[in-house]
Amino acid sequence: YLMQFLQQPLILGYLLGGVLVGPIGLRLIIDEHEIATMSELGLIFLLFMIGLELNVEELVHLGRKICVSGLLQFPCCVAFHFLAFAALGMSGLPVDDSHLGLVYI
Repeated sequence: YLMQFLQQPLILGYLLGGVLVGPIGLRLIIDEHEIATMSELGLIFLLFMIGLELNVEELVHLGRKICVSGLLQFPCCVAFHFLAFAALGMSGLPVDDSHLGLVYI
């Protein structure tokens, strides 16, 4: 009710509630296994809520735009990150010295 009163998105209330009961806040949940379980359940509930709010008619109406933007999102992100890490590498920052170096280049 607080998020509605403050006219904020409900997801912000869920995030703040998680911080409140977690190891940073009231420490009601401190075990890493419990935190992982709660986060998985939270993700499942979030995806369920998103599915309930989908308007299938609008999705069909916007079908081509959604498909094109969805298909372009991954290659554009890969290209952007490749260029960004290549620029960081050329500037002298060691982006490939660790065992994760192949991820970046």
